[in-house]
Amino acid sequence: MVKAINEKYAGTRPNGKPLIEVIGMQSHYNLTTNAEDVENSIKLFATLPGVSIHITEMDIGSPPIGVLTPENENNQAVKFAELFQIYKKYATGPANTTDNPKVIDRVSICGVRDAVTGWRAGEFALLFNSDGLAKQSLVAVLDPDAFLATHEYIEPETGPEQVPVDGVYVYDAGKGDAWTGANIILGNNANEWPWSTAGADGKVAFTPEKDATYRLSFNYTATGTTSIRVRWLKDDSNGGYTDADGAVVNDHPYSASQVAAAIPAYFNSGMVNAGSYTLTTEIQLDGSQSANGLIGNIGIRGGGGGNAFSINWIKIEKIGTGGAPDEVLVNWPKQAETPAAPAAPASVSAQAKSSSAIGLSWTASEHATGYNVYRAASANGDYSKINAQLITGTQYQNSGLSASTTYYYKVTAVNDSGESEQSAAAQATTNRESSHTDPLPSSPAGQPGEVKADVDANGNAKASFEDLKKALPGAKDGILKLKVQGAGDAKQITISIPADQVKAAVEAGIQHIEISFGLASVQLPVSLLKDAATIGNVELHVAQADNNTLSDAVRGIIGSNTVLDFSLTVGGRKMTSFSQGQPVKVAIPYTLKAGENPNQIVIYYLSEDGKLEVVKNGRYNQNTGMAEFNAKHFSKYAAIANPVSFNDVKAVAWASDSIEGLAARGIVNGVSKDSFAPNQTITRAEFIQMLMLTLDLNQAEATSSFSDVNPGAWYYNSIASAQQLGIVSGLTDGSFGINNKITRQEMAAMAYRAIQKAGITLNEANPAAGFRDGQDIAGYASEAVNAMQQAGIINGIGNGNFEPKGTATRAQAAVILYQLLMQSL
Repeated sequence: MVKAINEKYAGTRPNGKPLIEVIGMQSHYNLTTNAEDVENSIKLFATLPGVSIHITEMDIGSPPIGVLTPENENNQAVKFAELFQIYKKYATGPANTTDNPKVIDRVSICGVRDAVTGWRAGEFALLFNSDGLAKQSLVAVLDPDAFLATHEYIEPETGPEQVPVDGVYVYDAGKGDAWTGANIILGNNANEWPWSTAGADGKVAFTPEKDATYRLSFNYTATGTTSIRVRWLKDDSNGGYTDADGAVVNDHPYSASQVAAAIPAYFNSGMVNAGSYTLTTEIQLDGSQSANGLIGNIGIRGGGGGNAFSINWIKIEKIGTGGAPDEVLVNWPKQAETPAAPAAPASVSAQAKSSSAIGLSWTASEHATGYNVYRAASANGDYSKINAQLITGTQYQNSGLSASTTYYYKVTAVNDSGESEQSAAAQATTNRESSHTDPLPSSPAGQPGEVKADVDANGNAKASFEDLKKALPGAKDGILKLKVQGAGDAKQITISIPADQVKAAVEAGIQHIEISFGLASVQLPVSLLKDAATIGNVELHVAQADNNTLSDAVRGIIGSNTVLDFSLTVGGRKMTSFSQGQPVKVAIPYTLKAGENPNQIVIYYLSEDGKLEVVKNGRYNQNTGMAEFNAKHFSKYAAIANPVSFNDVKAVAWASDSIEGLAARGIVNGVSKDSFAPNQTITRAEFIQMLMLTLDLNQAEATSSFSDVNPGAWYYNSIASAQQLGIVSGLTDGSFGINNKITRQEMAAMAYRAIQKAGITLNEANPAAGFRDGQDIAGYASEAVNAMQQAGIINGIGNGNFEPKGTATRAQAAVILYQLLMQSL
């Protein structure tokens, strides 16, 4: 148009100037503005001869959520830098060092300070805050190149993906939409319902009946707007109100606690900022109204056009006889459908691998996320589950079996909907014991790395490894294994490693020294012992504590279980605690008693003040008969069964071991004494609490800046610690979203960051899954999902998809956390 006008009126102005010599680009942008689109517009205008460009009223609004979060301030500054980088490229002044047209000779900002009232209030759109203090955006404008070299856009954590509901359109400016509110389309057939106009997609929430009564309820959270209107629309636009609606828009005020009896309804009292409210309107549709009257589609809007609120849910019910709901017509958001329970695996086969192991394989079941293996002594015997954790592949090896013995197996498939029936039985017989003598006997006395203990009449044993050099060639994966013979009946033992032997181990590149001695097994990181190579010996002392010396309360829990007291000296200096990078692995013998759940064998630490504390990373290894844990310090420890059960976890057999294992360690609790509610969706606050407790990452003095995280709340320390450690960054509105249902990708991202902070190395147990919906996984969660899937910690939903934005249940969270716990050893 400008080109046509200038060509038509060429020569009209003196000095050959075009009639239009300046184009103003009004520049009210937001965080979703595409800088490339802006540059393309500038390129187009730059083709006009003799015309310059003024960038006017520039600002960049952040989501209208009542607070400028650190993430949004960073992203706003990045956007300012991107745009000013473009402006410099087309500037008429010396800043333009390119060959681009020199067309921009002015950039004006739409004000100085962030607005407190009026348009753009709450969007923090300018270079200075409302107090006149400079923001990051000012730095970005002054030197965009330098700013972009040190800053990048922070992808916000996203909430659960909302499953579309036909005819219901919900918008949220806080999530990047142009406005906030909802349109509910009533009818798309003029012959059935002539007062409504469907949108371009033709979809409809429902077709009403003339003169029927309907109840509309919706819940919203205020982030600035404290009044809400329910209005009649003649189309599906933001402002397409009927004429009759506009004439009486303020005539029906209500408080939040009242049930509105008319539309338009103006809820303008009883609400405050940051609160969440459920508003209800109940009306009889008047079939006598004109097409532009008090009838049509239904719109939910912020009072006065405000966008600073979020709609949480919407429900519309048809009211039947007696005022009770007769039918639910609209229920937004819709919950994602859960796949059906899988069928039992087919083609189960078993084959002996050795005299003590049998290998199993089977065909994958559709929609299965994992498998359980059951074993019996006879074909028709009682089958008991033998895998401690859900099997994610289609193979399993059962070890620790007796030679020349026949075993029977059945396999089940599981997913979120439940566990299949058991498969047909498969059987195999282990091989006979070999009759020849192995070239390297496993434990005869006198072999390299083995010493015999001296035990006195009181059960006090001593042993010293005087020559480790002969054992060094047998070390594998940086681990030197040492064994003390003849100490099985000892009540206490002192094991010494002279300084010169530690030095030899260090020089040979040994990373860990593992010592087995009857009472226990201890694996010491060589980095912990390096001082001994120059200043003295290593001395490990382990003794059975006298349970009679314990308090009555502790003895009531310990019972007859063995309490072992560990101590370590290096060069004469007692080592009382070990850093995260120097884990000391301990294993103590434990014999399972009848009825005990191996997942509920818990390691307890007995503190100096006589209190018992759970060592959360402890576990019982059924193959070795040992209770294993990573010790953060040496003191008194005991392995004890802590039975905890819930009546409703049998329905989620695939998760029951994980739930009961975490409950035994005090990491999760039921919703009541007997109920865990495994299929209940889990909130972000609940998950981060469980995650931080699982990996023992809470920081005593941590504080949080999230707007909805209140000091003293049950979740405060865990969320504050996670924020301090960089495990969570919060939502774009400055909150953590404590009550938001956590998505599967959020859960993966948080867990993965926590793993890294805990110093846990994940093993690649599975090939990359290549989820069909992998492109839908957010950038911030992609690495986490891939790494944790390959480590066997998370799986898809059984149909080749991961469903990143789907919500998670308490059972699903428990399985992930228990897997993390097991991998922390």
